Amino acid sequence: MNNQSLHRVTGRACLVLATVAVLTLGLAGPALADASLATAQAATVQVVGQPVLTTGQVVASSDGTSQTRTGNRTPALSILGGQTVLTTGAAFQDAVANTDGSSAACAGVVGPTGTVQIGPNQTCLVSGAPTGVVVDLGAAVLRADAITAECTARSDGTTSGSATLTNARITDATGAVTLLTLPANPAPNTVLGVPGVVDLVLNRQSSSGPGQISVTALDLSLLAAPNAGAEVRLGVVTCGPNALTAPIPLLSAAGLPVAIGTLLVVAGFVWFVRRRRTSSPTDA
Repeated sequence: MNNQSLHRVTGRACLVLATVAVLTLGLAGPALADASLATAQAATVQVVGQPVLTTGQVVASSDGTSQTRTGNRTPALSILGGQTVLTTGAAFQDAVANTDGSSAACAGVVGPTGTVQIGPNQTCLVSGAPTGVVVDLGAAVLRADAITAECTARSDGTTSGSATLTNARITDATGAVTLLTLPANPAPNTVLGVPGVVDLVLNRQSSSGPGQISVTALDLSLLAAPNAGAEVRLGVVTCGPNALTAPIPLLSAAGLPVAIGTLLVVAGFVWFVRRRRTSSPTDA
């Protein structure tokens, strides 16, 4: 093959490579990224005339490549200050945001010897001997082994939420008489109460939009002295909204400069090769 034929073959090959490179860049985009979010709060107490006291909050988020989590998972109930409504038990709050676009949260109160964790299937697992949650309602007492809320969300917009009240009941001050037994797995937004003592909302659920859910295991409004008007929320979790970030083709408005730059680089290489071949001695 003489130099002239070689020039033509080389030029055509480089042009083909340039076209393939630009098409590849134009059709390809960055990998899909599943962003996710969840929060968990064990308890809040608001006594009339005082600011809201809370156990803080665990916040988990993911940008699709890594997870960030802040907050104390096992805060002491003493963080709720000098209030006398909730003083017995142990607080738990945790949230996870996974890189696959799923998130989960679990929060609530258990007995002093109980333990809680988010299980492999992103559910709230209570273990140990959790007996010992006590909420002073003034004229009565709420007692339970554990009160927890949990939620999950995915980037496809699906969510779930539930509350579990283990062996929960309202008794007289001595504990000898049961005034109201609370369901272990209440339906969303179940309303109960003891007249003149307490109003309850069990498994309170709401959503700020598609793919987001908020769950409160137990919301109490106290009616009797000395804490009439106080509000206690146990197990407050949120999941979502999680989102699937769409890819941006490089030949879109955002990717066009990259594609043009690649074409110029390849075109420059073609020009250099052809010029070098042209300046070479002609074959005999």
